[in-house]
Amino acid sequence: MQREQLARVRKATAREDFENRNAGRFRRIFPSEDKLKQQKYVNIMSSIFGVVMSGRAPAMQKEIQKVYNNQFRVGTSIVMQNM
Repeated sequence: MQREQLARVRKATAREDFENRNAGRFRRIFPSEDKLKQQKYVNIMSSIFGVVMSGRAPAMQKEIQKVYNNQFRVGTSIVMQNM
């Protein structure tokens, strides 16, 4: 169990490092350390999945809420261009 968790953390760290090195003029906005912004982004993603995945939306929305509102976020990022 600890080895699996360590492997996930290492993989997430490597992914985040790769994203940071290759972001160009973009900056990471998700996941956010600010709980209000985090909730805002999760709500936006839930709405988008609701539109895109019409028949499967409720299950996807539940999964988004479960994964991205969790304290242990693993390397998923959305970037926004600096202005």
